[in-house]
Amino acid sequence: MKTVDRKTPSAKKGIFVVSRDVLVSLPSRRGRVTPLRDRAAIHDVMASSASAVEAWLASDPDAAFDLLTEATLAKATKRHLGRLVLLDPPRLESLAPAIDLFHSVAWANDRKHWLPMEDLLEVLNTSEPKDFIVGGMVDQFSNSLTLYRGDFSRLTVPLSVFEPTGEGTKITPSDFEVIDSGNAIRLGAYEAATDAIFYESDPEYRRRHRRQLRAEEKTFGASLRRLRVLRGLRQGDFAPLSAKTIARIERGEVDRPHGQTLTRIARRLRVTPEEVDSY
Repeated sequence: MKTVDRKTPSAKKGIFVVSRDVLVSLPSRRGRVTPLRDRAAIHDVMASSASAVEAWLASDPDAAFDLLTEATLAKATKRHLGRLVLLDPPRLESLAPAIDLFHSVAWANDRKHWLPMEDLLEVLNTSEPKDFIVGGMVDQFSNSLTLYRGDFSRLTVPLSVFEPTGEGTKITPSDFEVIDSGNAIRLGAYEAATDAIFYESDPEYRRRHRRQLRAEEKTFGASLRRLRVLRGLRQGDFAPLSAKTIARIERGEVDRPHGQTLTRIARRLRVTPEEVDSY
């Protein structure tokens, strides 16, 4: 589990979620994420040289069409237009112009291979979104898994890194899902933590993670996470506390719990409230 500060620096670029489908519920403006409904709104953003865009999230095929059309007409550089994220599987014919027009393009072969919108927005509004997984897809032909981080950069890893567990659980490549608010993935019954994948595959993350561990090893959140992992529990196993609440406690984003919240956590971990800090 990462320790992140959810306060977003003012220098962060904007992220725009686009949908023309009136049946699609767009999120309200949150942090640096802004919803857009039509081509006129897209045009205004792309035409403004003052607009600092990190990414466009096309939530349906019509939105993707509008973004590609306006990008074709816009006199802007790829870096200015930012990244394009296609939440629905794209038409093959649209990928070439998309790659040519935008700084980078992210897509998956099934919408369910992205985090749900609510969880996705939570990740995008953290100060270190790249420390989370927000989507991906498996290529069984090459036996590889391409993962999209919270900044929509890609990381491709061989499926062979997911070795059978001690209980003999093996991966099911055809059943991929991002779970635990971007902190883990699932391949059938097999689960792997985002931390472990990045630690194994990303040298820069590995160096940064070691520095963070030294700084946070004595916090309540770090103790909670160590004890939770020791007990074989997931963040969603602390009902009525939500998985997001446990995640925020572990990341140090909220004050140290007390009262009933602390008692419920300790009871689920089979320790006294005073013992949690000792792990």
